[in-house]
Amino acid sequence: MRQLTTKAQKREALDKEMEKYLAKGGEVLHVEQGQSGLENPTQAMLPVLFNEKVGTRTDARSVLKKMDARNKKPKKPVHTPRPKQKKKMPVYDDFGEVLRWVWAEE
Repeated sequence: MRQLTTKAQKREALDKEMEKYLAKGGEVLHVEQGQSGLENPTQAMLPVLFNEKVGTRTDARSVLKKMDARNKKPKKPVHTPRPKQKKKMPVYDDFGEVLRWVWAEE
């Protein structure tokens, strides 16, 4: 993969070019903002965002639909046993008479 140049690297290269130009006896009077010394200045202004080719993609919609259908299956209700019903039962004394009523499990 080609390495992209950073801003610091671009600044350093530009400084070197300016030093070479000035060392040869060149002189810079005034440069308008946005001007470029490159042959195609509009291309120089565009950053390289996506330098990779577009890859082929696999259509996964059918697989995703199957997965969604599997997740949406109705679930069986969980059977929870009913608690045992309590029943009101009499408590008898020794003579067979009811003393009191109590709630007892069957």
